[in-house]
Amino acid sequence: MTGPLLDRAAIEAALTRLGERLVRRGVVADLYVFGGAAMTLAYDRQLSTLDIDAVWQPHEIRHRRGPGGSTRVGSAHLVAQRASHA
Repeated sequence: MTGPLLDRAAIEAALTRLGERLVRRGVVADLYVFGGAAMTLAYDRQLSTLDIDAVWQPHEIRHRRGPGGSTRVGSAHLVAQRASHA
């Protein structure tokens, strides 16, 4: 895999954008980051990686029904996803 290296700031920005998209869609999920991205986030601000390896599991997906209201519309399964900075 080739492309620009992702530093801590780029990884945090990508994960923030992902979180914002999930919120807009009403998805509540646990995200587990591993590999180079996890090392960069946990141990050293100077490390970098080519991609973000993660596994996520939504708790449930909610559909908004107007101000303050929501209805459960489904549960999700464990999905493995490899996201790269694009």
